[in-house]
Amino acid sequence: MTKIDKAISTAYRAAIATDPCAYCGGRTAAMQVDHQFPLSKGGTDHWWNLAMACSHCNLTKHARCGTRFRLLLGLLC
Repeated sequence: MTKIDKAISTAYRAAIATDPCAYCGGRTAAMQVDHQFPLSKGGTDHWWNLAMACSHCNLTKHARCGTRFRLLLGLLC
């Protein structure tokens, strides 16, 4: 990532810090920034790959793609 990309991603993390969980819509005291397309699968730390997630969803999602996880949540509900 370039310096500009890093700066944008840092600012984006601050901007989404109060957002609800991208997966369940909830808010907890232990919110985390999640990579919708996991770093372990080739995702990046760019702003467009970041979303807030509650710790439960983030740990349950593990290394799944965010879209696949949302589909899985829909099947479980």
